[in-house]
Amino acid sequence: MSMYLLARVRRTVRRCVPSFCACGGLVGAALLVTPGTGAAQTHGRVSSALALVEAPAAPAHPRAAASSGRVRVMSPQDRRLLPLAQGLVPLANAIDASMALNSLLTFQVMDCDGRSPYYHPRSQTIVVCADFLQSVNALFQSYRNGDQLASSAIGFTVLHELGHAIVHIQGLPIAGREEDAADQFAAYFALMVGEPDYVQPLAAAAMFDELSRSSRSVSDALQAGDHGLPRQRMYNLRCWAYGANPARLAAIVTEGLLPVDRAERCMAEAARLERSWSALLEGTIK
Repeated sequence: MSMYLLARVRRTVRRCVPSFCACGGLVGAALLVTPGTGAAQTHGRVSSALALVEAPAAPAHPRAAASSGRVRVMSPQDRRLLPLAQGLVPLANAIDASMALNSLLTFQVMDCDGRSPYYHPRSQTIVVCADFLQSVNALFQSYRNGDQLASSAIGFTVLHELGHAIVHIQGLPIAGREEDAADQFAAYFALMVGEPDYVQPLAAAAMFDELSRSSRSVSDALQAGDHGLPRQRMYNLRCWAYGANPARLAAIVTEGLLPVDRAERCMAEAARLERSWSALLEGTIK
């Protein structure tokens, strides 16, 4: 298993879209992803645009912008999105270098009318939604280190969709909901492959926190969906990050961002996550 090449995928995610920011050293404020003061928080339209829903139709496949073995990036129909597609080429190359995929995986950039990025199983395509990137950037405008947090939340989302793709293409025998497994996959890459990136899952947790605050009630449709509720996903990510390094991230608990009862189990959860995904990916990682 080439952990060096696997870590390259994680590092490349943070650079694959022009709006991603260079990440500096980790500081307490960034780790806690605390909203800044003196600015109104973003809700409503922006938060609803972050809802994680699958698109029903297969994306169109124009000619490839880049082809790298079994991972390719398609040239967008809207030429204004070409820089975003070109930005995904290093990620495609990193995935191809580190993973022995059973069949072709495609990335495509498009506007998605307010949807989040998604994986389309029939065409084996990860669709990166340009309007989602803009929404996330707007969501974090009022946060300290907002650019860094936005790029980290976007990076986590891309890894989440990559998780869907790997589960489907490789036929991985996951248990439970695939959406939960995709979150675990993204957290595994961020926290347990190469140098840990604690900001990425915590920034995604902040995104889910905003989603949970955008609605005062939880509908039956949301509860019956295949995704975890935003607040549940928020606490899961905080738990796994804390469990991966409780000494460094003790403030997650002491500042009340994670209930003590859950925190007591997080080290075991993080260890099980690492053990399970290392085993699941044994035949996939080169």
